[in-house]
Amino acid sequence: MVKQHQSKAVSILNIVISIFILTFILPVGDVGRISLQNFFLLLFLSLSIIVLFDSHLIFDAVKNYTFELMLFVIGLIWCLVSVCQGHSFALRFYILLYITAAVFLMFCLLRKYNFLNMEYIIKSLFWMMFIKMTGKFLIEFLFVTKMIEYEEILHLYTGVFNTNVTTMTMSIGNLTLARIQSSSDLIVISLMPFFWVLPKLNKKIRFVLFVMTGAYTVIVFSRIAIAQFCCYALVYLIYNWRAISKRWKWISSIAVALSSVIWAPPVIRMIQFRFFSSFTIESDSTRDIQSTELIQGILQKPFWGHGMGSFIPDLIRSEALPFSYEKEYLSFVFQLGIVGFFIIIAGIIIVYAKQMVIYLKNVPCVIKIFSITGFMWFLIRPAFNPSFLGLQGGFPVIGIWLFMAYYANRTKQL
Repeated sequence: MVKQHQSKAVSILNIVISIFILTFILPVGDVGRISLQNFFLLLFLSLSIIVLFDSHLIFDAVKNYTFELMLFVIGLIWCLVSVCQGHSFALRFYILLYITAAVFLMFCLLRKYNFLNMEYIIKSLFWMMFIKMTGKFLIEFLFVTKMIEYEEILHLYTGVFNTNVTTMTMSIGNLTLARIQSSSDLIVISLMPFFWVLPKLNKKIRFVLFVMTGAYTVIVFSRIAIAQFCCYALVYLIYNWRAISKRWKWISSIAVALSSVIWAPPVIRMIQFRFFSSFTIESDSTRDIQSTELIQGILQKPFWGHGMGSFIPDLIRSEALPFSYEKEYLSFVFQLGIVGFFIIIAGIIIVYAKQMVIYLKNVPCVIKIFSITGFMWFLIRPAFNPSFLGLQGGFPVIGIWLFMAYYANRTKQL
């Protein structure tokens, strides 16, 4: 009876996990004022703790994750000290900083005790990203065909999905497209490549997913996204190039060369606009100002920082999250100081790396390269964009670990 009860609880838990993953279809998991993502996140964490208690594994988990728990405690103490210093955003910063680590470690625990249905989870990841891409393509199609206006796209994201979004129009050849970028877009660009090489998928389907990811990257039109996609695409092309016959290699090479007369000019103009235009210079100048101001603040309190949730009053990019800056790593040093940065931020990164290394030797070579590439981009992004705080920016590292665990399990079965 106990085993049957536990089995039902684990089944319900995996259903909740799948629904939680599917909430990432939405830009920030919200519909209007209702946060579906936060609801299922709390449900997932609560059920996970109940299952661990019910299985008498909670104390074993605490024993095995002492270092990780110490990081949470140190952060909490830092947060309480910051609150006492008058930083009203300290608790919010603490939650956003640790939430990805908390979810990541919960997945690690559930996997360790064989509570995760990996096939179910991977399917959920696939449908989440496929629907997310399809939705963005649909919006783009409606805009190109003039069925909706630019202002309506903006209202859809800010009014219906309750999120800030970067939108602008851009030209590719004779087409005028809408650039739509939200904080969760990098989830698709970071994780969909793992499906490009999934053996159980037909080769044609995998190629279609590759093309779809490329098109999605163009719509997002972020420099980081473009660079990350190109890294994955290079690995993908090298991985598949070996399997192509010499005849088809010649045919495809000649076809690409001849068709470049058509596709090369608009692509070159697009790259020139995104990387070298006045628009880019203006965007970078904002980051330069942030760097200067944050470094000046760091020099005032270099070792212990100004406190969690602290910010520069004359340099606020978001009223809701005034401590969030494009130069995220510098903002962490500003708030936590050099000591706090190396204890807390570096400590969280070590936690992620430690769990990934467990599976690294048991996954295929291409998955190793994808995993290391994705993790490196996860570490690079906060130097230029706010992506370390919160689940939208942090979910890629969770997804990479889930794919590593899945592929390691497949290798073991074979």
